[in-house]
Amino acid sequence: MGGLSLKKICYWINFVQFKIGEVLFPVLEPFFQWKENFDSEIKNHFYQALAALEQNNIAVALLNLNMVLSLRPDHFLARIYRGRAFIQEGRCRLASEDYIQANQINRYRFLHYDLYREYLQSVNRSVDEMESSMDESFDSAFEIFRPYQEGEGQEIDKIEAPESFEGLTFPNTDVLEEEDPFEKYEQIQPEEKARFEDIGPITRKEIEATDWEELTQRLRS
Repeated sequence: MGGLSLKKICYWINFVQFKIGEVLFPVLEPFFQWKENFDSEIKNHFYQALAALEQNNIAVALLNLNMVLSLRPDHFLARIYRGRAFIQEGRCRLASEDYIQANQINRYRFLHYDLYREYLQSVNRSVDEMESSMDESFDSAFEIFRPYQEGEGQEIDKIEAPESFEGLTFPNTDVLEEEDPFEKYEQIQPEEKARFEDIGPITRKEIEATDWEELTQRLRS
């Protein structure tokens, strides 16, 4: 019971504070605006941005709002109007970041401008953008791999090994191959081949009786 009554007390305190702030807001807001636009250069860029937004010229508006925030990063209304401009361009993630910054700059003004709804709107749209981007990525990936799923990309698996290598040609390589000892024998004329066959095999006795040093010298000469 004590915890429940404490929550009610806190609720009524916050409610009274809100109502007092609501009454004072029309008086305090002009002061806040005068303070953040005190510098003439900031003021000029800010009002040029507002004029561009009225004409739906988002590019010029963003250019001026960026200039304002470069000169005064804690410019509350510049954050809000740039967030709204980002929403019109569909850049909701950037818009939500500006709304968060504005809330940190002045929570009182953020509350009484009723900007929580705009912030939640930017967050929801940002989530939708992310989901849409993910869907597009999955769709693109599916289009890439769909031929393989349908069998068009499996042609390489259907190649069968040949039963023999007869008739196949292979590219030349720089690897030196051993000389075929029978290649020159096939190039001998028929009559010479017959004479060569009549010689018969060399016997062990002939090998031992041969003076190989003399034979080598005779071949070299």
